[in-house]
Amino acid sequence: MSRTWIALACAAAALAPPARAGELPGALAAVPGDSAAFISVDVRGVSDSPLCDEVRHALAAIKPAELAAFARKFPVDPMTVERLVFVFPNAATIAEPFPDYHPTAMSPLLVIGCSKPFDPAEAARKFYPAGRPKSYRGKVYQFDEDNWCGLLLMPDNRTLVSGSEDALVWFIDRLEKGGDAGTLAPARAEAAGHTLFLAINPAAAVAPERKLPLALHALTDARRITVAIDLGKNTNGTVEFHYADADAAVKGENAVKAAIGFGRDQLKGLEAELQRVIDKPAPTGRGGAIDEFPERFASLVALGAVRRIDEAVAKTPVERKGSAVRLAAELPLPQNSAGVGLFMVAAVTTLGANANHTFEFVGDTIRPPGGEPFGSEEGRLKKLAAAFDAYHAEHGHYPPAFTAAKDGTPVLSWRVALLPYLGEKKLYDEFRQDEPWDSLHNKKLLARMPPVFTKPHRWPKNHGRTTTQVVTGPGTLFDGPKGVKKPQGGAAVLVLEPAGGERVWWTKPADLVAAPGKPPAIFPNDFSGCWAAFSDGTARRLTKKDDEAKLMELVMPR
Repeated sequence: MSRTWIALACAAAALAPPARAGELPGALAAVPGDSAAFISVDVRGVSDSPLCDEVRHALAAIKPAELAAFARKFPVDPMTVERLVFVFPNAATIAEPFPDYHPTAMSPLLVIGCSKPFDPAEAARKFYPAGRPKSYRGKVYQFDEDNWCGLLLMPDNRTLVSGSEDALVWFIDRLEKGGDAGTLAPARAEAAGHTLFLAINPAAAVAPERKLPLALHALTDARRITVAIDLGKNTNGTVEFHYADADAAVKGENAVKAAIGFGRDQLKGLEAELQRVIDKPAPTGRGGAIDEFPERFASLVALGAVRRIDEAVAKTPVERKGSAVRLAAELPLPQNSAGVGLFMVAAVTTLGANANHTFEFVGDTIRPPGGEPFGSEEGRLKKLAAAFDAYHAEHGHYPPAFTAAKDGTPVLSWRVALLPYLGEKKLYDEFRQDEPWDSLHNKKLLARMPPVFTKPHRWPKNHGRTTTQVVTGPGTLFDGPKGVKKPQGGAAVLVLEPAGGERVWWTKPADLVAAPGKPPAIFPNDFSGCWAAFSDGTARRLTKKDDEAKLMELVMPR
């Protein structure tokens, strides 16, 4: 979700105190029972395992005062973090756990449970320094409009929930209805006793288009599937399929055995592929080059891991008891956890490559219809100037910079008011004029920004944003809440598009500001330019050399 969360999780794994016994941890209690899946991590269980031997040995040399100073750098003291839970609301969040963060993204939720209360104001301020409060169903969460993420602090001041805004809305809906109902509700108590725990609701987690072989169909008939892993000198793991009754469990047992055979076949295929990478011939005329070492060595380590997994699976019995089918396995850990470190390096190398590929396309899902800008800058801006004239002819003045709620709070930008005069009346009618630009309804329309506002995209996350802005302030054409009449003489600036200027969400009331003696900052350097549309219907590129001195006259004609 952010580097802050990753840093907090890493610190917590090494520093957290033992969890309280005899109660369901807050992070697990917060999991809605109708989730598609959740993963629970007992931080103390991980930090006490052989995986963290060297970390604990190193930290033993750190003084208590130094640990306390380190803890103060975080919004929440990492020494109090006792459990991390990842909640997957639906099948899509399982298939794509690292989504593009756009206005209507649905992401997994990260729930952080602490053993001691934290300062909610301090946590909100530090986790989301650029955020602002926003509410849904009376629940206030810290909202970051740049990434459309939010942070909800639970009333106990020991639990934080973070994710995309739509995921938080889903979560708050469950809080209102009561999250204790649902297939995965019993799994929360089961998770409390294990280091790592995965629970899946097949009915919600498996997308309808996913087709399993006939022999495996009974797997998805399970009411819930759980995987529990405990880390000690050996890694102990269990997989359980819980069915509605004993008859369904009989079919499930056969499906599990078939799945094990299928899985081993897949491991054999993976083993062959890794062997191919390890044994591929070196380029003619030279031996194995140093730049080939990382890929070949990672494949070598992965090959050994695959064989160990296959050995464990081959020895794993399938047991059926009542309405449950169970598998249990034990896998020895290396005595020296440096060996685990080598395997983790290989795994992270592969994960990093995949993550890089994923984030190349952040925001692409809200590319405006048509994809490319509306013709040239001059053509687009002349079309905007004509729309301003059409609005003026009907209303007797230009649109105000924003429409406002009854209390004067800005709601929607002038860009929305201009839609009917740009051939976008249908889109205009879909806006709820009494709701803010980022309401749960209006934010869905951000993806449909008309091409007339579109500048060439330098990176995909700018989709839905624009640099096309009016100038507000005393004496401008967009001063005040009622709109200003067209100036009688000369040509005044209607809109500006500064090169490299700040991109704003196109429906948001956000524009350039001028004041007497303080023109808008549109020329960051001597070589920068700025396209402008004027009240006489023309459009041209302004330059610092030719236009900066008279910029005040252009934006404040009155």
